[in-house]
Order: sequence, then C-alpha cells, then structure tokens
Amino acid sequence: MNKLAKNEKVAFSVAFAVFVLFLCVSVLAGVLFGIVGNLERDFSDYRSEAEFLLSELEKEKNQAGVMVDTLNKQLALAEKNRLELERQISQTEAEIKQLEASFENKDELYKSLNSQLTDLKASLDEKLVEIAALKKDIEEYEKTYGVDLNLQASLIRQLEALLTEGAPMNTVVSAICDENGNPMLDGEGHPLQSISYVYPKISLYYEDLSRGYRYVWNGDSVFSSGDFVHIPMALSVLQAASKEQADYDEKLAEYIAQNGVTDTLPNYTFRYDLTKIFTY
Repeated sequence: MNKLAKNEKVAFSVAFAVFVLFLCVSVLAGVLFGIVGNLERDFSDYRSEAEFLLSELEKEKNQAGVMVDTLNKQLALAEKNRLELERQISQTEAEIKQLEASFENKDELYKSLNSQLTDLKASLDEKLVEIAALKKDIEEYEKTYGVDLNLQASLIRQLEALLTEGAPMNTVVSAICDENGNPMLDGEGHPLQSISYVYPKISLYYEDLSRGYRYVWNGDSVFSSGDFVHIPMALSVLQAASKEQADYDEKLAEYIAQNGVTDTLPNYTFRYDLTKIFTY
C-alpha cells in the first residue's frame, strides 16, 4: 500500500509538472503570437503609411509635371508674341526711316509712328519680363519636384525615428503614498519618491506654403499654449533688429557718400544687440 501510494504521488507530481509546463508553453505561445501579430500590424500600418506617402508624392510630382507643361506652353506663346512684337518694331522703324529720307511734310504720320514704336517697345519689355518669370517658375518646379521618391520616403522614416526615439526622456518624480493616500517618509523624515522616465509627447506640423505639401505628426495632440507666446515675441525682436541694422546701413552709406571713407565713423548705439546672451 505504501509503495502504491508513493507511485500515485510520483504520478501526480509528473502530471502536475506536465500541466504546469503546458500552461507555460501556452502562455509563451500566446505572447509570441501576440508579438508576431503586433509586428505584422505595425508593418502593415507602416507599409500603408509609406504607400500613402509615396502616392501623395507621386501625385504632387505629376501635378508639378502638368504645371511645367502648362508653363512651357505659356512660354512658347510668350516667345511667339515677342517675335511678333520685334517684327512690328522693325517694320515701324523701317517706315520711320523712309519718312526721314523722303523730306516730305508728313509730321502727323511721323508722330504717330513714333508713338506706335514707343508703345511696341513698352509691350516688348513687358513680354520679356513675363518670359523671365515663366522661365523662373519652370526652373523652380523642376528643381523642387525632380527628386527620388524612395529618398523622400527614407527621409520621412528617419524623421519619424527621431520623433519616436530621438528626444531625451522626461523625468517624472512622484510621491510614494500608503493605502490611505498619505505620503510615506524615510527614516530621516524625508518624503519617499519614485522616479520614472517617459518619452515626451511631440507634435510636428510642416507645410510648404508655396507648394502646398504638408507633413503632420500627432497633429491632433493638445498642448498648453503658454510657451507659444515666445514665437511671435522672438519674431518681432528679429524683425525690429533687422530693420535697425538696415537703417544703420543706409545712414552709414549716406555718411560715406557725403564725407568719403574715413577712419572715424559716427557713434551709433544699437538698441538690439544679438551678440548678448541672457539666461533666465
């Protein structure tokens, strides 16, 4: 009987160990499947996001191509109009030369042709300005959008890596309390504290005002607006300092024009000195 009881205990122990092992394997399998599932979802989300970004970039590139074609057509038409204006100017100049050689009394016609010639030259100047502007627009479109989409996607991945893990961690200090919510103290009567580190909440919004391209990261996050008052303040200071520098340069140029280059320049105290550093 004792031997039978001992065998039963051994069998029970083995069965219990197998059961525990089965539970451990089941939990481990669940965790692994969960991790794999999360990785697949993350990869799927990333792939969808990358495909969307590439699609948007491809769409913008196509739109830029259409714009370049339109500008090229406008440029061709402007060049055609320029040639026509130059032809009319040459014809008018030839008619004026004929009148000058004829010695006939055709003052009114001569005056009219001169006025017409002036108007044609003014129109030609305007057309040349238009052609220069069209060429500049075409150059900007080709320069801005003549890029590798894979490189764009790579830059976005690098940016998002910095946004998710590139910033320094924030230190969070909190008091340790008992079950009643009262702060606990150490042996010297100082409050016990727990220190944890959390990644800061970051939002980014970028928009190319001239082209319309936008990039948003955590665009729906809400922040306190307290620190944003420094942005317009800093901008106003920089604008005022730039204006002060421009006014000084203009006065200095006038002084040199009147007195020539001298070793002694008039004293001028700048209100804004951007070389100074103030620590708050």
